[in-house]
Amino acid sequence: MKKQTLLRLMVGLVLILSLVGCKTTAPEEPVVDEPVKVEKEVVKPAPKPEPKPEPKPEVAEEAVVEEVVEEPVVEEVVVDDINIKVIATSDINGMLFPDNVVTGRAADTSLAQIYSFVAEERADDSQGVVLLDAGNVMQGQLIVDYYNYLKPANEHIVPAVMNAMGYDAAVPGADDAAMGAELLYQVGAASEFPWIGANVVSAQTGKAFKGFAYTVIEENGAKIAILGLTSSSIEAPQGIKVEDMVTTAKKWVPIIEARENPDMIIALCQSEGSDEGVKVAEMVRGIDLVIAGTKTVKALNPDGDTVYVVGAMEDAKSVATADVTLSWDKAADEFAVSKVKARSQSMASYPVSKVAMGAFSYAVDELKAAVMTQVGYLNGDVDANDALFGDSAMVDIMHNLQLDMTGADISFAAPPVANVKLKKGPIYVRDLLYVMEAFGLESNQTWLYTGEMTGAEIDAYLEYSYANWFNDMQSINDNLLGGLDYYNFDSAAGIKYVVDIKKDAGKKVNIKTTTADGLKFQKDKTYTVVMNAYRAFDYGKFLSKGVGLSSNEIASRVQSSFSVNLLEGFMMGEDMLGTIDAEADDNWFVSPRYWAQKGMENDMKLLK
Repeated sequence: MKKQTLLRLMVGLVLILSLVGCKTTAPEEPVVDEPVKVEKEVVKPAPKPEPKPEPKPEVAEEAVVEEVVEEPVVEEVVVDDINIKVIATSDINGMLFPDNVVTGRAADTSLAQIYSFVAEERADDSQGVVLLDAGNVMQGQLIVDYYNYLKPANEHIVPAVMNAMGYDAAVPGADDAAMGAELLYQVGAASEFPWIGANVVSAQTGKAFKGFAYTVIEENGAKIAILGLTSSSIEAPQGIKVEDMVTTAKKWVPIIEARENPDMIIALCQSEGSDEGVKVAEMVRGIDLVIAGTKTVKALNPDGDTVYVVGAMEDAKSVATADVTLSWDKAADEFAVSKVKARSQSMASYPVSKVAMGAFSYAVDELKAAVMTQVGYLNGDVDANDALFGDSAMVDIMHNLQLDMTGADISFAAPPVANVKLKKGPIYVRDLLYVMEAFGLESNQTWLYTGEMTGAEIDAYLEYSYANWFNDMQSINDNLLGGLDYYNFDSAAGIKYVVDIKKDAGKKVNIKTTTADGLKFQKDKTYTVVMNAYRAFDYGKFLSKGVGLSSNEIASRVQSSFSVNLLEGFMMGEDMLGTIDAEADDNWFVSPRYWAQKGMENDMKLLK
């Protein structure tokens, strides 16, 4: 097989808060104190002037007239309530449009459906609409990856779509931060709304890092402050720290109240769940609404007042909504929040916006053309079902890519989901992306991790895998598979070995040699291994239960991480892969072969 090494090393997470506000350039020094504002005068009721008394009639000197003075009637000024609809998205994960150019199947929800919902709400003249995003929009789907890596930043599709929708503010998420500072700075500069985050600060000064802590908008006569808070679970690069949400909110809410005198304060939180948002609601005075997580929760603030915490589901499945009523407080001479009704609104029933698809069809069409680039030729049919029962061409494709990309000695990989097939003939970018999705990986990008393991640890890793994968067959009438959790059936490449299904668990694997040089495999020798992020983070417990490593030991073993941008590499054209052999390399097999064959036949009846 003709292959070419793919390698893209992403060094660390650099937070999105390198971004600036609306259409600005980066300041030389961190901007901390000044929020982004849309200056509009808030119209508040003026006192009604008292009526002038009528002039007294002239009275003759000889007449005695008793003067009657009537009290003026002052009508009370009635101020209408202000209605605000708050809409927030979260964890869109690149789901801008429903089109899946890899599978050809349309998704049930996308930002294009939310586009319709927002337009419908804005058409209601009885309310103003505030549109917010709580982070993680820049990764997850092929359309955003295409713009992240292959298109100029000033043409990026994410700010183009969000600008068209009229977002008012956004807070960065961990996935956004993983894109790196340079790209995100350019995306931020193209955004017609501010990215905010009060708790991402300089490790030296403690001031907000080149970003805005909050923003103030005027909507339907109300002055609304949005405080940005990013999850403290984000790994910050050197020189930057992410402070606790609650501590930061306690610091900034009084500042906002003193400076801005807003009618309402919203905490816009990027968080992995609702818990962090609930803590902000419960422990910080002055916040009227919290956007966080995926659920709707009623919390009580320190004064015993109810504060809603409302969130949105991932992949545009729902949006967080809050119908807010602000009423005139005559005694305080200002508006105040009098009623909030919050919930998560499903987007499944909303149609795809024809306006959005018409405006951005160029992006979808260009991507469709890109994924039809031929990158190789397959000399036979390949069926993923073969990977459940032994060495297979499908998994060998993955193993070879991982070894070539990283230079590791040994690769670990699990079979893809069943019923994935590739036909003999030209291989296009779309086909390989389909295979990546079948392996449970993101559309075109995955993280690979390399680290060191001894031969004994590699043996223990594989013993753990095959103990769960294959039964201890007692007769040829038994099933071969021990279950159908295919994503936890790891095989290895770079070594030759035999799996004996008649032996007890822990004694099934016999590793013979390394395939690169044919030398004897040594249990006391150290080898470099490669695995995907799912396994490197110990999902399936291969490293903890199988090898016996602690979480600290697992982390310390990591030598390097590779952000593998498959789409970028595949754009090399047909020279990328050349001719792919549709036959497995047989670096491992199940023994006794006849028993394995009969067990497979028994299992195939269950898979049909």
